[in-house]
Amino acid sequence: MQKNDHQLLEDYIKILANLNEVEADDYFYTRLKANMERTSEKSGWVFFLKPSVMIGSLCLVLLVNGIFLKEKLKTTNNNSNTTTIQAFAFSYDQYTIPSY
Repeated sequence: MQKNDHQLLEDYIKILANLNEVEADDYFYTRLKANMERTSEKSGWVFFLKPSVMIGSLCLVLLVNGIFLKEKLKTTNNNSNTTTIQAFAFSYDQYTIPSY
């Protein structure tokens, strides 16, 4: 059994000694680089996926949302003051002005 294992090991070593390193074809990397550049030029959405553009767009949206929210609160505050005055006048029956 020991001799059979030793012979098997020798056969594996011979096989490994006969292996050759695989090489790429001529101009493989040149073609690969050209193909990668061609596919990167086709996608026009790459500009919008940059972090600086995305963060700037998010800040712009938040700014516009804040402006609209401020205007909404301002008009709500004015309406609540008017409603309070009307409620006060209505509680003293001063809501309708009598004509003399």
